[in-house]
This record gives sequence, structure tokens and C-alpha cells, in this order.
Amino acid sequence: MISVLYVDDEPDLLTLGKAFLERSSALSVDTSVSADDALKKMKSTHYDAIISDYKMPEMDGITFLKIVREEGNTIPFIIFTGRGREEVIIEALNSGVDFYLQKGGNPRFQFAELKNVILKAVKQKKTEKALLERERKFRAIFDQTFQFIGLMTVDGTLIEANRTALQFSGVNESDVIGKPFWETPWWSYSKELQESLRAAVKRAATGAFVRFEATFTATDGTLRFFDISIKPVLDETGNVILLIPEGRDITDRKRAEDELREQYQELIKSKESLIRSEELYRNVIDTQTELICRFRPDGTLVFLNEAYCRYFGKKCADLIGKKFRPKIPAEDQVRVREHFSRLTRDTPISTIDHRIIMPKGTIRWQRWVDRAIFDQEGVLTEYQTVGRDITDVKLAEEALNNSKSQLNSILKGSPIPQFVIDRDHRVIHWNDALEEYSGINAEEVIGTTQHWRAFYREERPCMADLLVDGAIEKIPEWYKGKYAKSRLIDDAYEATDFFPQMGERGTWLYFTAAPIKDDNGEIVGAVETLEDVTERRFTENALKQALKKLKLLSSITRHDVLNQVTIVRGYAGIAMTDTHDPAVIDLLSKIDSAGSTITRQIEFMRTYEKLGMDEPGWYNIGTLIAKLNPENVSLTCACNDIEIFADPMLENVFFNIIDNAIRHGERVTSIAVHCEVGPDGLTIFVEDDGIGISHDRKERIFEKGYGKNMGLGLFLAREILTITGISISETGVPDRGARFEMHVPKGAYRNPKKQ
Repeated sequence: MISVLYVDDEPDLLTLGKAFLERSSALSVDTSVSADDALKKMKSTHYDAIISDYKMPEMDGITFLKIVREEGNTIPFIIFTGRGREEVIIEALNSGVDFYLQKGGNPRFQFAELKNVILKAVKQKKTEKALLERERKFRAIFDQTFQFIGLMTVDGTLIEANRTALQFSGVNESDVIGKPFWETPWWSYSKELQESLRAAVKRAATGAFVRFEATFTATDGTLRFFDISIKPVLDETGNVILLIPEGRDITDRKRAEDELREQYQELIKSKESLIRSEELYRNVIDTQTELICRFRPDGTLVFLNEAYCRYFGKKCADLIGKKFRPKIPAEDQVRVREHFSRLTRDTPISTIDHRIIMPKGTIRWQRWVDRAIFDQEGVLTEYQTVGRDITDVKLAEEALNNSKSQLNSILKGSPIPQFVIDRDHRVIHWNDALEEYSGINAEEVIGTTQHWRAFYREERPCMADLLVDGAIEKIPEWYKGKYAKSRLIDDAYEATDFFPQMGERGTWLYFTAAPIKDDNGEIVGAVETLEDVTERRFTENALKQALKKLKLLSSITRHDVLNQVTIVRGYAGIAMTDTHDPAVIDLLSKIDSAGSTITRQIEFMRTYEKLGMDEPGWYNIGTLIAKLNPENVSLTCACNDIEIFADPMLENVFFNIIDNAIRHGERVTSIAVHCEVGPDGLTIFVEDDGIGISHDRKERIFEKGYGKNMGLGLFLAREILTITGISISETGVPDRGARFEMHVPKGAYRNPKKQ
């Protein structure tokens, strides 16, 4: 969509103009009642074109135009005014205006013409930028080649010289441009050579290719040999219109024949490359698609260009002086007649798009800019028209409209409540599911910034609004403790919140907002989707209450059992001190050992029941490792900036791994923790320099009850990690140390310092 800034001190005219222009989906119009206000808006908002009245208080339109141009801004600028004095028009043109339109007449026709002029101006500006870029590339080739290259008129006057030729002899453009080629400083050392060169230029002007050798004195004083050529450039009729002088350093050829061959081949390649570039540039110019013709009111053609003739498959000689009108479909003929009838002495220029029927029966779209030409008495004498084929543009617009229609249908019919806002926070989509859910019809909010009404009693930003503004730092202000960065969608955020005014008992919503970006990565809007999680939330709360009660019951029971076990072990201990019978002591010892085992199992139950009780969160690996301080063992961590999404009991995982290494590694003196990011996610390594773990035990160590003591530490570690999809395995080399690898999937790790 083309963004337009319309400036006029008449608010009613601004409102009328905006209404007319925005009837076309191609234009978006912003308005200002003064040039000062417009300049302020231009500092914060990008526009594709400016429309300005001429006569305004404080600053008129031309002064406004001059300020814009002085800032180096080449934005299309259209003066749209009721004043048509010739001196005003001339001053506007001299100040860099792109179009000058007069107000008056039928507003519908007036603003239709203004719309066409805007589209033309923006299109023309894009074309100019493309031509400047092609000129820049051509100039880069021209100046950067190591050959001496110039351009002369047919009489030998030098009009261009590349940088290589100037720098070689240390001369400036002012020393050579505009002078006869033979009188430039390059040849001043020899009158005889100057005369020969004059003759060579004269021969080349007849169409001959001239080539000779000459010497130059370089800036370092050395004499260099050059192969000089003058090539004529012919027009389509075979007439010489320009001459191209070229110079190639062949000094090394004079000094060594072998080196000559290499240099000569390089020069040939360079010349061929230059010729191809020149031909490519010329083909672009020669194959332009502008169709130009002039005809009398009765339809008699008085002028037309080759492009026009080629387009209609005619010979120009067969059309000049004759009547020729392309065949136009009947449904377009009325519009064409009305278009020409609107051309008057006051408004002589207008633009129209219409279809034509080609000689072979195919339908093509054309865009014509027509100008009516009047004599001094105001009598219409001729029409001048410039056209181009816009069939591809029309087909692209149709495809785009179809694509937009399909997208709208998908969004509107989606069962997931969702809305979309643009960069100005205006709602552009409000689907059926959200209509039904919120009770607000799309017609009430489309084009407004009232989407907050569906969720809040007072106006405040939604998550989508914060993303459009790029105000990520404000998300905690509105959603503190309720939001998280999406692990699935780049730059998206999600949150869960309670909305007491929605429904009979309030509503819990889980919502995700993501920015919408253009091809340049600029944010142009945001989409927000909603999910009602009220029932799930109430169920979760009920489940938590039940678990809380079970946990309390378990705690009481566990406490009572431990007390009884303590009593049993205490009496067993007393009995062992009071008896000397070995058999009885052995039995009492077994009773005490069983009591010890029961105690450890109950302590494990206390730990295990905490799994999954609290919400997972982000934990810094370096911070967790720093809490561990094993004696007589060096513990290092290279993951200090990494955070992973895990159960709150993650600290127990690192404690158990490091504790096991010290207990069972026998000779462990150092333990190192480091991280690697791979294509499938993050891998955390914990390595020691102990005796390692044999191959047959690498998986069994994670089984419940395996190993010394109770064998619960690594079993518990794997259970804790599994909650958030993290896997763990042992991959060390026996006798060289144990190595535990924890694989964290994508989206479950982050580095806050790089976000």
C-alpha cells in the first residue's frame, strides 16, 4: 500500500480528499493542516508521496517543497492548488515538484486524477531509482577498468574520460573535457602525433575503426607504450553518432614477447567484457516499453515511436497520416470516451487504465497518460499520449487480491479466536470465533484501536500492542509473572492471565502474540491468538489442593513411621549392648540394618514426591554449579551464561552427579562442566578424571536401587530431567573418567545476554 501525506489548511478538504483517495485499496492517506506539522510527521513516519496546497498560512507549499528538497529527500511531491499562475508553476518546477495539479471541477474526477498522478509519481520515482542504479553500475565499470577509455563527439571533442586515463598522466577533467582530443595534454609532447591523431579521428568519423600505437609519459616520468584505438558508434540508420577512444598499455609487450601474449589476452577479455556491458546497457534503452504517439481529434496519427509500432505489429510508415485506433472492449469504451471528454484547457492531462484487443485476439491491459494540446484560441488541435503495457501488473494485483481473500477466509473461519492489528494498532482482522467468544462484532472494531474492550474494562495495551511498538521491556509491567518468550515462534510471547469480567465466574486465557514483519524485517503489525483454559486451570487448582492434602497426609504418616523405626532401632541397640550371644547380636544387627534401609527409603519418598509439584522455570547452570563446593576436588564451569528450562529440583541433578563422582570415582581430582550447541539442541557435559564406568554398567546406573547405598541418586536425576524433555546418558571411557551428557532440546535453553 502507498502511504501519502496530504497537506492543506482546509480541514474539510483534507477529509474529503482522504475519503476519495482511500476508496482505492492502493492508498493510505495521512493529513496535516500545515507544512510545519507535516515536517514533524515526516521525521517519525515514512511516506511514499506528498500532496500539498500552494497557498497556506505561515508556510506555503513551495517553501515546504524547498525544505524537503534541501534535506535531500526526493519523495514524489505534488502541488494540488487552486492557483494556476504561470510564475507559480515555474517556481514549483524549479524547486523540484513532480506534478502540479489545479483544483476545481467535479471532485470525483478531480480526485480520481489526483490518485492516478500519485500512482504515476511513485512508479516514476521507483523507475528513476532503477535507472540511477544502472548508471552507477555502468560508471563503476567505466571508471574501474584498467584501460584508458573516453567518449568523443563526431568532430573529436572529448566529452568523457575515465579515471584510469586521468590518473595515469596526473591531469584533471578540466584539462581535457571539452577540448579536441588531439589537443589534450596526453599528446602535447609531439606535434606530429597530434596531426596523425586529428586524421585518425576524421577517419573514424566516417565509420572506420582506427588503431595505432603511441607513447605516454606517466606521472613517475617513465615512458609507456600504448595501443590506441578509436571506434565509431552507429545509430540504427548506420550514422556515426559518437567515437570511443581506448588505450591499452603494451609496454611489457615491447620489452618481452612472452609477457605480451598474456597481457594481450587480458586486454581482449577486458574489451569483450566492456562491449558486453555496453550492449546490455544499450539493449535496456532500446527495448523500453513506453508507447508514444500524437494524433488529431479525428484520429489521424501525426507521430509515433518504434515501440508503439512494434507493440501493435505495424510498420510506422504504414500508420503515419492515417487513422488507427486499437480495438477496445465495449465495456471499456464508455470510460475511454469520458476520459477524453474530461481533457480541457484547464485540466489538459489525465491518466486511464483500460483493456485492448490485440490483433491476434488476446486481451492486454494498458495505462495511458493523455495530454490535450490547444492553440492560442483554445481550439483542440492534437492529443499526445504515452502508454505502457501493465498486463503483468494487473494479473499480479488480481493474484494478490485473491491471495488476500483466501487469507481473510482462513483467518475468519479459524476455530481459534484471534485478531490482527497493523502498525498503527488498528484492527484489520477479527475472526468469527472471537466475535462469538467476546460478543463484539467485527464491524465494531475493524479499523479502530478498540480491541482491548474484549478483555479489559479500561483501555490498556494488549500483548500485540507491545510487540507492534517494540516495547518488549514493558511486557513485565503489564504481565509480571504471567508471561514467557515463546519456545516455538521467533520474537513471539505467550502469557496466561485471569479476566474476572469475562463469563459468569471469570475466565482464564492462554494467549500468544507474534509480530508480523515485511520483507525488510520491519514490524508492520501483530497477530494474537487466544485459548480458554478456564476448565483446565480450575482442574489444575483442584488437583493441586488434592495433592497438597495427600502430601500433608504422607508427611504425617512418614513422620509417625520414622518415629516408630527410631524406637525399634533404639531398642535393638540397647538389646545388643545387653547380650553377649553372637546369634542374638546378629539378629539384632539385621533388625537395625532393616530399620536404616526403611529410613533411607522414606527419605527418598520425601524427595521423590516433590517431582512436578512446582512449575518448571529457567535456571542458570553457572549459578547452580557455584552452590556446590566439593572438598579436595577442582570444580569448573564453562556454561555460566546458559539457562535451561527444568524442574526446580535441577540442583539435585548436579549434586547427585558430582557426589557420585567423588564417592565412586576413587581418584577424582577435577570435575569440569561445559556446553555445546548442536543442530538438535544443547548438550551439557559433566566430566571427571576418576576410574570411569564400565560399559556393562553405563545404563544400569540409572536404575532404581542399583549400586552402593540405595542406588537412588542417578535414578532420581533422570526422573527430574525427564519432566521437561531432557535426557541423560553416561559416555565416558573406562579408566579415563566418567562423562555424563544431558541433551536439552531446542527451545528449552537460552542465553539471555545474546537476546
